[in-house]
Amino acid sequence: MSLSKAEKKFWQRHYRIEKLADIPHEMKGIVSIDSDLDDDFLFYVTSRVPIIRAFDLENTDITDEGVKLISIVKHVEKLELKDSRQITKDCLPYINNLRELKLLNLMKTCIKLNDVIVLKDLQNLKELYMSSEESYEYNLEKVIQLKEILPSCITFVNYEMLE
Repeated sequence: MSLSKAEKKFWQRHYRIEKLADIPHEMKGIVSIDSDLDDDFLFYVTSRVPIIRAFDLENTDITDEGVKLISIVKHVEKLELKDSRQITKDCLPYINNLRELKLLNLMKTCIKLNDVIVLKDLQNLKELYMSSEESYEYNLEKVIQLKEILPSCITFVNYEMLE
């Protein structure tokens, strides 16, 4: 299998890779903060690199479709989507597939604290970061519910640890 012209241009531009054989089997992570990184970028990377340990994608242009692409990658331990405003609760089933996830940052996305109750499969999750405009009492109630589902996880709401 060879690279299409568009894919070849992608690998040259972003990673200075010329040949298919030079694309790595594993990456420590992808870091892109305050950038125009989008679902197309994730498509190329996730279709060729099966193991990526971390995605630090704060304030990028990815959507729920990009999270779906991330969900096919193995050994993801960190997923930071802070300030990625196109991320909605529709991506939560895909996040739930990332069973090795230890850190998840969904601050300033369209996902609410009440929505993450569905993340029952993330038993390795240690830290969850969320935003909320609700009252402290409401947030505490939701965090207590979440603690029943994910007992090893510490939840931070608006950067404050709630237990």
